[in-house]
Amino acid sequence: MKKSNGQSKQATKYNKSEVITCYAFLALPIIGFLVFTVYPMIWAVVISFFNYSGVPSETAFVGWDKYKTIFTSNHGYWHAWLVNIKFTVFKLPIEMILAFFTANLIMKNTKCAGLYRSVYFLPAIVSTAIVGLIFSSLFDYFGVINSVITKLGFARVDWFANSSTAIAALIVGSLWQSFGINVLYFMAALSTVPKEVLESAEIDGANKLTCMLRISLPMIAPTLQVMLLLSIQGLLNINDYILAMTNGAPAGSTY
Repeated sequence: MKKSNGQSKQATKYNKSEVITCYAFLALPIIGFLVFTVYPMIWAVVISFFNYSGVPSETAFVGWDKYKTIFTSNHGYWHAWLVNIKFTVFKLPIEMILAFFTANLIMKNTKCAGLYRSVYFLPAIVSTAIVGLIFSSLFDYFGVINSVITKLGFARVDWFANSSTAIAALIVGSLWQSFGINVLYFMAALSTVPKEVLESAEIDGANKLTCMLRISLPMIAPTLQVMLLLSIQGLLNINDYILAMTNGAPAGSTY
């Protein structure tokens, strides 16, 4: 018994060079996290209790005044939350449904699956600000979309003159950018669904849509939960995209 204890202690003894190597690899990410994430967060919390204009001599302690203003008299703060929630509620179901059905279609065409994956993923690597500028130009009063509308015999639409049409334009641009990454997630999840289960269901008389909704979707539910969480997190941080595309137009209703 003593011998086995001695052997286990000897087995758990680490090589010093390996330990140093591990810490060396971990040091850079940890330093980056502390410097670029933790420190700015602490700095932002501390500076929120001061009236800070960038000039040290003019900095004055104001205590909880800024927080009182936000929660009691700053209506723009609550309006921004309302716009964010509205944007999320309308965009998320459309994005998830389209991504799910597109992933199923691509999975059936395995020969070109790699090409489709690349095509759908490309918008995700484009800068958010650039996406905003592109779709701001497309939805401009004299933009491409209105040119197509007039050729079809309809009147031009001033997309950014109305809150509802402005949010619709924002959703279209955001869908174009983030749609592809969700297609990839769904494809990865659907590849784990056993083919035998789907084949058995088809033999029993289930059609493609039934297999998709009653078998594939429940089996990838854990992945779907993670996708929903990531999508909601991303949709609550879209300020740069809004500023680039509408800059709050019309009259600050899309801030």
